[in-house]
Amino acid sequence: MRKNVDEIPNQVRDDDTLKIKRILYVMLNLINYVESSISASHHIYLKQFRMKTSYVYILTNKYRTTFYIGITSDLTKRIAEHQLGKGSSFTAKYDLKFLIYYEEFLDIQHAIKREKQLKSWKKDWKIDLVKKKNPELKTIEFI
Repeated sequence: MRKNVDEIPNQVRDDDTLKIKRILYVMLNLINYVESSISASHHIYLKQFRMKTSYVYILTNKYRTTFYIGITSDLTKRIAEHQLGKGSSFTAKYDLKFLIYYEEFLDIQHAIKREKQLKSWKKDWKIDLVKKKNPELKTIEFI
């Protein structure tokens, strides 16, 4: 019996991820259907159950020497902002516009906690984390 996620073949993990996304899609459609069928006063209570994907991401420069950890609900838009030099003054100053790692979260509080955790890590730990998913630190094209 496998005990570690890293021992699971990528194909299995990718299939499971697809299944989970399909289940979430069905759940969101169900929530939308229920919302359209109830009175306006009940919408307040349903908002707390809405799931919105959040992302914690790591950017780097072309030499892979400096790193930036950020959080967003729209990764495509945020990466575009960084590439245009409008993401943050730090990323613009050090030309950090290459996405090399990201994680998805359904709960923004978990994403915020993870971002803070990663920001407190030593540089070597961050590099090791990225290399588990992206061994050559290649730029990820997120669309």
